[in-house]
Formats: sequence, C-alpha cells, structure tokens
Amino acid sequence: MKKKKLNIGVIGCGKISRLHLENYRSNDNVNLKVVCDIDSVKAKQMAKEFQTAWYTTTEEMLDQEFLEGVSVCVPPAEHLRVTSQLMQKGINVLCEKPIASTVAEAKKMIEIAEDNGVILVIGVCHRFHEPVQQAKKLIQSGVLGKISMYRNRFGWVKLENLKLIRSRGGIMLDNGFHSVDLFRWLVGPICRVSSWVDEAAKDIREVRDCVVLLKSENGAIGVIELNSSCLNSMNIIEIYGSKGRVVIDYLGNSYYIVKDSQSQINLGNAPMTQRFHNEIGHFINVILGNEKSIIGAEEGLKDLEVLEAAYRADKERKWIKVS
Repeated sequence: MKKKKLNIGVIGCGKISRLHLENYRSNDNVNLKVVCDIDSVKAKQMAKEFQTAWYTTTEEMLDQEFLEGVSVCVPPAEHLRVTSQLMQKGINVLCEKPIASTVAEAKKMIEIAEDNGVILVIGVCHRFHEPVQQAKKLIQSGVLGKISMYRNRFGWVKLENLKLIRSRGGIMLDNGFHSVDLFRWLVGPICRVSSWVDEAAKDIREVRDCVVLLKSENGAIGVIELNSSCLNSMNIIEIYGSKGRVVIDYLGNSYYIVKDSQSQINLGNAPMTQRFHNEIGHFINVILGNEKSIIGAEEGLKDLEVLEAAYRADKERKWIKVS
C-alpha cells in the first residue's frame, strides 16, 4: 500500500522557518507544497530553494492550495489572525511559540481549533531535545529522588533594536516560554510565581532581561534567568534532587550524577536541528493518528498564563498565584 503523504505549508519565511522546511523536506510522510510571506523576496527565495509554490498572502494561498498541515512562523502578534484563517479551513496547525501575545488570544485560538475539529500544537521544541528527554526519564524513574530545585538560564545574542525585540515578544515570551514549559514538563505544575524585570520594559513584549521565581505544587523551587543585553549567555538547565542532579548544557556536555557516585554519566548532546526534526515528526504523526500530542495548545496556554502572572508579579511586587 502506498504511504500517505500530507500536503504541508509554512507561513513566515524568517530564520526559524528554515528549520521547519528542512525537516518537512526530509520527512517521508510529507509533500512540502508551499511557503508564504508578506515579503515577496523572502517567499520567492525560500520557494526556489525548497521547490515549492509561494504566496504573499494567506488568503491567496488558501484559495489556491489544498493543505492538511501548516507551520505558522510569523511574529506572535499575528498568531491569532493567521491560525484562525487556517483552522477555519480545516487545516491542522503547528504554531511557533509563544502560542500568542496574550492569554485572551490563546483561549480564542483554542476555541477555534475545537470548533473546527483540527489539531493545534505549539512549537516547544525543547521537549524533543534528547538530553531533556533523558532527564525526564531519570526524574520519572526516581533515580534523582525528590526534586527540590530547578535552575535555568537562556539568552539571546545581544539585541538593541526595540522593534525587533517586540516582534519576537520580548525575551520573557520568547525564551521564557521554553523555560516555563520545561519546568512544568520536568518538575510539575506551577502554583506561584514572582519576578524582577528590567525597568526599561513598558510591557511584556519589551522585556530584555529578567529573573523569574517559580514554586511547584509539589514544593520544588525554580529560578529562571533570561538575558538579551549581554554579548554571551549560558544556555543551561540544572535539576537537583535528594539523590542526585542532572545538568543539561546546550553548549557543552549534558550529564547526571547520583549520590555517592564519583563519575558523571554522560547524557550526550544534540544539535538544534535534532529537536526540530523530532518535533516536526511528532506533528505529522499526530495528524496521521500515530501519536498522541504532548505539545497541545492547552500546554501553550498554561505557559502563557504563568508568564503573564510573572510580569504582573514584577509590577505589583508580590507573589502571584497561578490557577
């Protein structure tokens, strides 16, 4: 029997779209059909490289193409508008993080997905990073004992352009979305949050640097450091338990150490392309009914609720409960 190939498109031809396109192209279950971007030069260039059709408006693309899945790689402020157009046409969506700019927009996206019976998943690719998956298995197995503390630092290359910072959602919504999602996935649900944000930020989309404190329902404490005003930043996760610790170093060696052991046990490492390869493969398998989604839109909503609470905590100078 001939294997079914899904007709797939990508909207938004910025830097992140290339990782989507490359991994769709290498997936045996995908027929990569089209790219779309308001910048005709970018769209035409990507279409030539990946041998697809190209459009400059979502409306024209939907009028001309039959698609079963689309990656949405436009700025967060456009997520609700673009995903709504797709989902109302019965198209499954992989939306890059954050799910939206606000909780209200995220809830509307979920409502539209449910009303139209389509799949809406969020691009939290770090769940598919091999050392992160190994760490989750260690935690679930009890090897590390009771988890008590989580520390994470993610950073951008130094950015000065406020328009670009806002278009990415600010570091709180951009990298912070991954940080919160990883805490929830690895450690557990969050019940309280506090934060300190750089004073220059007029709203959450302008945040360049911040520290976020998290308290899980099971008592574990999390510290998240997000930075975009320095030239270099560590990208690292540390998880401490009563019996050992695990360290995920995105720029070095990831490992874990168990109590009374003198040796580090290497978890290996993996390039950025590997986690996108796994994420794209998961999206396709969810559409085909071969896997159950672990990155559904409800997960993205929970992450955004925590981040909005964290920004509010800085303004009100107090801990905020997370529902």
